[in-house]
Amino acid sequence: MSCKTNEYWVTEFNYLDEVTETLDIPERVEIYDVTLREGNQTPGCIMRKEEQFALAKDLDDLGVNFLEFFPAVSKDDEEVVTELMKTGVLKHAKVSALVRPRTIDLDLAAKCGAKHIFLEGPSHLASAGLMGYASESELIQSFVDTAKRAREYGMGITSCPWDCGKANLPLLERWVKELAAAGVEDIAYGDTFGYTMPWTTIAMVRKYRQWAGPDVTISCHFHNDYGMATAGTLAAVAGGATRVQVAMNNLGERAGNAALDEVAVNLALNMGVKTDINLKKLYPVSKRIEAITKIPVGRKKPILGDETFVMGSGIVVDMLLQLAEKHAEYGMMPFDPALVGQPPYRIVYGKGAGTNMVSDLLRRMGISATKEQVQKITVAIKEEALLTKSLLSEFRVRELIGDILAETK
Repeated sequence: MSCKTNEYWVTEFNYLDEVTETLDIPERVEIYDVTLREGNQTPGCIMRKEEQFALAKDLDDLGVNFLEFFPAVSKDDEEVVTELMKTGVLKHAKVSALVRPRTIDLDLAAKCGAKHIFLEGPSHLASAGLMGYASESELIQSFVDTAKRAREYGMGITSCPWDCGKANLPLLERWVKELAAAGVEDIAYGDTFGYTMPWTTIAMVRKYRQWAGPDVTISCHFHNDYGMATAGTLAAVAGGATRVQVAMNNLGERAGNAALDEVAVNLALNMGVKTDINLKKLYPVSKRIEAITKIPVGRKKPILGDETFVMGSGIVVDMLLQLAEKHAEYGMMPFDPALVGQPPYRIVYGKGAGTNMVSDLLRRMGISATKEQVQKITVAIKEEALLTKSLLSEFRVRELIGDILAETK
């Protein structure tokens, strides 16, 4: 793994033997996308059938390995799954249908032609009791029975007993061992409130792997309620998980699911783990999802936020401009914006403006100015930014330049 290329420069510390030898990082990880299922459950998010179909093809082109849907939620969702299962519609991704035990979900998934299911439900009686379950044994058996029926349909199975952190260890061990014995090929550590600390996640994924045996994939499912969804997902991979459940644009219940973009970039750059994700397509796909869902991506969101590569500090911009002369801007950025399909970095003018920023703009305008004039222009930018409490457009900066140069001839 090269830590320094013409697109990024990351720390070598992540790859020190004394760090990596204590971990179980796999060579490759599969991306299980839940944007069109759990993302679709985001309050206010309503995607029509044709929109879901279009985004499914976008996500397939992005390189996700699985696309999850919930056919039972509406006729539209059922029809989307049926259409996507037709030969040749998707080039890469497998379609997975959400199934709850003791419902019509499994038969509906089969009717749609789904070849893989996401078997989910609560892991403990505090929640399952509200659904009519009287004992832990009854709850686990409902999963086992559904899994066995799914196997009869010839389906692959991912199972996720969720909110697993509220179940005790002996109960989780029962869950994993009985699901594995029932033929479940993928068992997820399902922290649906995101409260497991990263180092705890490593330990729990190792337990899941031990309980399930070598023939079962261990995956993970995190929500971002505690701001740790990305960290938890990466920790799961460090513990040996080889499939991760993620969503684009932080969509999902409450604070959202683990962010696909953040996970994919960190896996590639900071962990050296391969995925099938085409990083350069992340931003275009994100903007398409944003346009369809009408749910904006935070401007300061890591990786895909529209202000991630906006620079306005005079000192930072000065160093950036010097590096630009050597085509080495990555030294003052997390990575080249083009790596994830973002537009080039942008310099803005406000309270933090510096004289070198102004000099660079004057050079691009083909205008000569004295040091005193450059200083006056810089002060004028700062004063107007303080007065308006906002950035100045480049058009307005050019106006100030014209005014001050005219005054100081």
